[in-house]
Amino acid sequence: MSGAPIGRTVTVRDRSLRLWHLPPPVVRPGGAGRPVLLLHGGAYSTMAVFHHPHRPAGEETYSLLEALAFRGFDPYGLDFTGYGGSRSGDLVPGGMEWFLDDAASAARRIRARTGHAPIVLGWSWGAQVAAALAETPDVSGLVFWGGVWGEKADLVPEPLRALPRPAGPWRTNTREHALADFLTPGSHDPRVADAFAEHALRTDPRSPSASRLVFLSGLPLFDPRRIRHPALLVHGEYDPLAGRADHEALADALAGPRVAYRVVPGADHNIQFGLSRAVFFDLLRDFWGGAESGGEVGDA
Repeated sequence: MSGAPIGRTVTVRDRSLRLWHLPPPVVRPGGAGRPVLLLHGGAYSTMAVFHHPHRPAGEETYSLLEALAFRGFDPYGLDFTGYGGSRSGDLVPGGMEWFLDDAASAARRIRARTGHAPIVLGWSWGAQVAAALAETPDVSGLVFWGGVWGEKADLVPEPLRALPRPAGPWRTNTREHALADFLTPGSHDPRVADAFAEHALRTDPRSPSASRLVFLSGLPLFDPRRIRHPALLVHGEYDPLAGRADHEALADALAGPRVAYRVVPGADHNIQFGLSRAVFFDLLRDFWGGAESGGEVGDA
């Protein structure tokens, strides 16, 4: 695959949003050309977390956009308001409804362009937004990746319960923070971590604090009993921000026709940058290709 994704914009209210697109080279089994909308986390935008610049010769890509395209999906990545290509001066999201409106606008644009409602894949903070969007008919499926439901406060992982309240509407990103998801020895290539930190700080030198403020305002942020689409719940084995008990409770509560919970061995919060990434990429392909059985819960 050649070059960077094509930048497209969608307009919602008085702001423009960047919707990145990387079409599949061919339509293959598995993804079968289905559109996927990727929603990033609370600190860095699509080009930082879903299209890593490191290109190892002869190895699986570190770009989730590329990995999905190679597996036959039609992937799109949204930059929320205030991030990456959707920065507009000092404009920042105003609350959960703002993030949800961004995501719904992108999903509707994808459906108008392709004729199909996309699968929505949310990572970290994006998982909460993706789950809220999956309560609507704007999408056809959900990937809840490294997120938290939080209906029971004691099931929320301790690092999330200990998050401090932001001091202002913006946070200045640092190299130390960019490397915070590369803490498990043996789960990643240190060169990838260094390349990510450099790239992420160029892409998002600062980020809105709104996602953390919304998170701290109280969980849960969505109702799984209203989600009637197929859903895949996934996180890395060493992910400190995703709790097994919380995910198992979420899997039990989801109302969709097909639900699976998977833990990727040897992976951290940022599976897409780890040595187990191909397991994760193939898991996405296999689930949406129909290989999984309904309601199954367990490890990869």
